[in-house]
Amino acid sequence: MFKYFVWGMKVGIPLLWNYWVWMRRYSRHPERYSQELRFKRSQKFIRKVLKRLKVDVEIRNLPPLKEGEVYYFVGNHTSLMDALIPIAYMPVPVQFVSKIENEKIPFVGTMFKIIGGVLIERDNLKQEIRAMQQTRTSLANKESSWVIFPEGTRKKDYHAPFLEYKAGAFKAPLQTKTTI
Repeated sequence: MFKYFVWGMKVGIPLLWNYWVWMRRYSRHPERYSQELRFKRSQKFIRKVLKRLKVDVEIRNLPPLKEGEVYYFVGNHTSLMDALIPIAYMPVPVQFVSKIENEKIPFVGTMFKIIGGVLIERDNLKQEIRAMQQTRTSLANKESSWVIFPEGTRKKDYHAPFLEYKAGAFKAPLQTKTTI
């Protein structure tokens, strides 16, 4: 019980403080702040949270990324915190393609609103197509790099084989000849 109290003090209080000082303002009016400013501030804060939670992150084989280029990052994840890792450690600002349910997750949803991206309603095909068109337009205009977890859900077992990727996730970068 005591460890949860300590965890709450180490993470909960800074989280609430930062929420009231800047996160709420950035998430409600992201258009007022540059993408780079929102990304750098979020990146710095997420790194602090991960450090306080004693989460070890190991990055292997990250290719050199060129300044001014946009990229399409594809990955798998087993926890909700995995969605925050790309924000914390990407050398370039990124946006997310994510399911709409993630918007309701405390902290994760706020971070998605701050850095921007598109949310997909999985039961609404027209909305999914519009979301992927928005991603494709952004890639074609070289506005932003994107992160997607194309399995459509997260694996709950670390040792289970990867789930099948959704084919639509790769159309935007292939059509715009963006590096995946």
